[in-house]
Amino acid sequence: RDTTKSKSDAILGGRDNINELSAEIQEDTAEKEQSEAEVVERKANQEAMTAELQDTKARFEKAQAEYDVQAADLSKAIRSLESAIQAMEGSKPAALLEIRSTVESSLALAAAMELISEKKRQAVSALLQTGAGVDPSDPAYAYHSQG
Repeated sequence: RDTTKSKSDAILGGRDNINELSAEIQEDTAEKEQSEAEVVERKANQEAMTAELQDTKARFEKAQAEYDVQAADLSKAIRSLESAIQAMEGSKPAALLEIRSTVESSLALAAAMELISEKKRQAVSALLQTGAGVDPSDPAYAYHSQG
């Protein structure tokens, strides 16, 4: 009887052990499947973020190129205006022709960069094309206040 009881206890203990191990295997399998799903999700997120990073870099490079072009144009415009100022400061009657050409080139650059409206550009061009100066005795320039 002792042998049967010990064998019976061993069988029951083995079954319990099998049941415990089976439960552990199921838990481990579930954890593994969850971990694999997380890995797949993380890889998908990484791919999406990599694509977004590449798009952002491309936009940045395009904006940087546009900025560089505009900065070069503005630097050229500033240099043109500085040379016009220098020409005006050392103004001699012969230098007025130089001022006119400098202002015309600066005006063309400003128009190309759309920094000046067409109406204002035409007004400045008209002023540059008039060979005569302003006559202060002209009635058009008289004081018009109603008092």
